[in-house]
Order: sequence, then C-alpha cells, then structure tokens
Amino acid sequence: MRCKYPHIKYFSFTLIVALLSIVFGVKNSYSTDNNTEAFEFVTGNIFSEGNSNFKALAVDKSSKTAYLFQVENDIPKIIKVYKNILTGEITGDKQAEGDKKTPEGVYFTQKFIPQNSLPPTYGYGALPLNYPNFYDKILGKTGHGIWVHGIQEGVEDNSTEGCVALDNGDMEDLVSKNALNIPVIISEKLSFLDKDSYVIAKNYWINFLNGFINAWENNDFEKFQQYIHTKFKNSDNQDYFKYVMEKKQLMKLYPYRKINIDNIQIFLENDSEAFVNFNQLYCANNILVEGNKRIYISKELGEHKIIGELFYPSGSYKITENLTNKFIKEWKSAWEAKDIEKYKQFYDKRFSSAGLNFDKWIEDKYTKFQKYQNITVSIDDIRIENITPTAITVSFKQKFNADSYSDYGVKVIKLSGCPGDFKIISETWRPL
Repeated sequence: MRCKYPHIKYFSFTLIVALLSIVFGVKNSYSTDNNTEAFEFVTGNIFSEGNSNFKALAVDKSSKTAYLFQVENDIPKIIKVYKNILTGEITGDKQAEGDKKTPEGVYFTQKFIPQNSLPPTYGYGALPLNYPNFYDKILGKTGHGIWVHGIQEGVEDNSTEGCVALDNGDMEDLVSKNALNIPVIISEKLSFLDKDSYVIAKNYWINFLNGFINAWENNDFEKFQQYIHTKFKNSDNQDYFKYVMEKKQLMKLYPYRKINIDNIQIFLENDSEAFVNFNQLYCANNILVEGNKRIYISKELGEHKIIGELFYPSGSYKITENLTNKFIKEWKSAWEAKDIEKYKQFYDKRFSSAGLNFDKWIEDKYTKFQKYQNITVSIDDIRIENITPTAITVSFKQKFNADSYSDYGVKVIKLSGCPGDFKIISETWRPL
C-alpha cells in the first residue's frame, strides 16, 4: 500500500511535546500558531551534544505546520516554516494499516522520488519515511508507505490517508535543502521552550544517557537494569531478560570496560517517547568496536526506560583515532611544559624502553627537564598501525628541540588500555 494524497493509502501520527513545560518546570511553551514568535523560542523536540551540524524536519499536526531546523553548534534554529500542510484524514497516532492516521514518532527520509516517477497525486515528488520504525514494530503498529510529498495541482483536499503533504513549492524548497536522510519528528503538538528551559530539558536527557552509559561501564548491574524497559527489544532480537542477563554475564567476565560516545542527537516525540542517536566506541578485553547506536525511550511506571536498541558497526575507528590524537597532543604538551607529575601519568607502571623501566625513564626525563630551559616537540603524520582490544600501536614523525639540541625521527609508541584510558607501555625512536 502506498501513501496517497487524494485516493491512495496512508497512515497517521499523533502526540504532544508540550509536556516538557510540566516535566522541566518550563514557563513558556509556545503555540505554533504564531510563526513569528516561534523564532524567539527554541524547539523542545531537538537536542544535540558534540558539535552536531544537521537538519531536521518537525511536523506539528495540530497546527498543520512543519518546521525545517538547522542545528549548528548544538543549537536548533528554524530556517523554514511550511504552513497549511496536510496530514491523515483521521486524527490520532497511526496504529494499523489503512486507519488513515498519520504516525507520530521519529523517522528518517529514505530517498527522493521525483514527480516523473510517480502518479500526479504526489505533486513535486516524495520523500519516503521509514515507517514503521523499530519502536513502532515493538508496539505492534502496522502499515507502510508513509511519505512526505507534494500535492496534485488543481485538486482540492484537506487531508491524506496518513502521509504528510506539502504545497509543491514548499516540497521543492525542502528537497533543495538537502532533505535526504534527515530526521523527521512528527508530533500532535510540538514544544517550544525559552532558552533557560531548553537547557534544563537538554541536561535532563544528556544526564539520562550518561547515567545509562556510566552504569554499563562501571558494572553497576542493578542501576543498569533500571534503565531497561520490560518490553525491551534490540537488533539481535533479544528481549528484556536475554539482554540484561547477557550484560550481567559480560560484566562478570570482562569487568574492565570503556564506552565513549559522541555526536549525540536526541529527538522527542512527546514527554513520554524519545529517540537518541549517537556514535559509540565499546572497548573491553574481548572486543573493541565502533558504530552507530539508536535507542528508543518510552515511559514505564512514570520513568523513562530504553525500550529499543539498534547498533550498526561502522567498520572504522574514528572515535579511537580522535582519542589517540588527543592523547598524543596532551602527552606532548606535558613534555613541553616539563611537568614531570603530569608527564608520568601518561606512562604505564609496566613501561620499558631502551633498557629503562618506568622509574628509570621518569628519572631520566626529570633530569633532562632540569637541564633544558626550553623544550619544543613537533609531531606530524600520526598513524595508528595496529588496533586490538586494549592495545594500540601509534607511529609519528617527531622533531625535538631543547635549547641548542635537536633531533628528528620516527617514534613508535605502544598504548595499553582502551581509548580514553591509554597508558604508554613502550616507546622506540629512530632517526630520519
């Protein structure tokens, strides 16, 4: 079944986000009826952390308005307002195939289908959404073919069978603004917050995510378990019981664990339901893997819980590379500052190099720190040559200057531990 404009099949959506004003003590939630005022507030449906730069489309069913947001430096700003949009003929959140409701939730545009590949009912073209998403399937929702699309010229209609329909000019504008693979938040009523309330709401969600990660990383099983919804499902087809029992076993078998996350994006459908998207590095003695994680959050007994989890391994080590470069930069700074206490914190007690153990190495460095007035170290061409769980080898070209002395060569250091928790365990150097 396809999404339709006049006479095809569709779906629906529903819900609200304004409840943040209750949850977070927000004083000023905003009615989307006034688009001018909207620019003076910040959406309470989109949060991010980590220099995210992305677009998102938010649909307010109650006011028949869609907003295109540009998020820069973690601040969402409205860059376009699309009025008089059409949604499902029947109000409420879509539950089943053919109920003519527009689904409410967080979706992604999949591709653009131009008008010459579609019946005229779709106008300028269509952006299919990934309805039903993973969370919808957990809830047992059915249906398919929910699109954001244009409308047929000359046809009068005030609803769809479940899709979101924009004026053709607006649809063309949306497509022209790189609307592929962007999140689409569909809500019965969007929330707009003043800046102070926005910060409070963002902190709540960032703290929620960090609490989950910290409980996992620190083997706090009881606390970790409290974050999981009893209807939980993940991409490995695990339910609540299988998931928490596996995590409990892994915490016992591999207690050393580091989890780093970045590029966090949080989208709220309403007060009860949220979607969080971020990059994750998981490191333990048995595995080091990076990828994209997506979690769905729903309330259970009044508390937010993780009800769905998807993980897509990336096959790359971008976070590992970033943390390695950060480690090298900070180690270099401590060396140049001749800060022996800080410098030795970068070394493992098991360190050995050129016949020197940790104590002898630090003693030798301290002597040189006293000897030279000025030390400068230039590093380039950093290469991560080997990555295994809790062990990484890094090489780089190093130019060392200390008063009248200088040398230039290739240094190879071996790092022990997970990214973010590195210690240098050996070090070699050869001249160039």
